[in-house]
Amino acid sequence: MYPLFESICVIDTEVQLLELHIQRMQRSAYALWGRVPDLQHLQAAIKQKSKAGRQKVRVFYNDIRWTLEVLPYQPKQLQTVYLVVDDEIDYSLKYSHRQTLDKHKANLTEEEDIVIVKNNLLTDASYANLAFWNGEQWHTPSKPLLAGVKRQSLCKQNILVEQEIQIEDLKKYQKIAFINAMLSLGDLVLDITRVQLHK
Repeated sequence: MYPLFESICVIDTEVQLLELHIQRMQRSAYALWGRVPDLQHLQAAIKQKSKAGRQKVRVFYNDIRWTLEVLPYQPKQLQTVYLVVDDEIDYSLKYSHRQTLDKHKANLTEEEDIVIVKNNLLTDASYANLAFWNGEQWHTPSKPLLAGVKRQSLCKQNILVEQEIQIEDLKKYQKIAFINAMLSLGDLVLDITRVQLHK
């Protein structure tokens, strides 16, 4: 019923990066259906259901209507990420059903995740965009599976620099960071040695 969804961070009832989220929802809906749902009351609905603290709002939508759920935010405690090669994967829209990504994550623990490699280029983790620290700059893959709004915001501020990153380039970096609507740059950072070639 709701093929697409959007994850939005709310801190003490203040909706973060809402304009960018709405823009992506509109682009995605138009790409899929040629029209967009009415989102003018989205902010008010989110604020009405939100509480104090950091919360994750998931907005499920189609071309006509939307619904939302507000969840307490539970940050992941990652320890290891595995490179998974998939040259056919397509996640250019934020689909509610993520069978391909879920298949690649099968048998992993809560402390493990994947990094998808497509056409020999690093793209995204299963739930986040990526950034890599080379000692001077944070680089983010220039061809992510899904360009997130936090990534967009950080690129616009020149905090992240887009770069094609191949598997063999990993040795140039010291750290890997995960960024999404809920994760700011620096919230979840691992040493690059935590990136493993195989599951």
